[in-house]
Amino acid sequence: IAEVEVVDDTDAATRLANRRGTEDAGPAEVGGSRRLRLHYVDAAILADELAGFGPEVLVISPPELRAAVLDRLERTERDHG
Repeated sequence: IAEVEVVDDTDAATRLANRRGTEDAGPAEVGGSRRLRLHYVDAAILADELAGFGPEVLVISPPELRAAVLDRLERTERDHG
């Protein structure tokens, strides 16, 4: 299970909240965001998906997923900076 924060009223919030098995974990510490728990099987596929939302998503846990998303975002910045 991954725990993420999503910015309210964004594409990420809508799409991730409607994924099968997603659990709403309540408001995030930062105003205007919610925490979601996402069930997943393949961390690489989820990292690709989450990175595609850019700043609309913050991965809280697990640390390996957070690192994978950050790596994808940094690679995108280097390639297209």
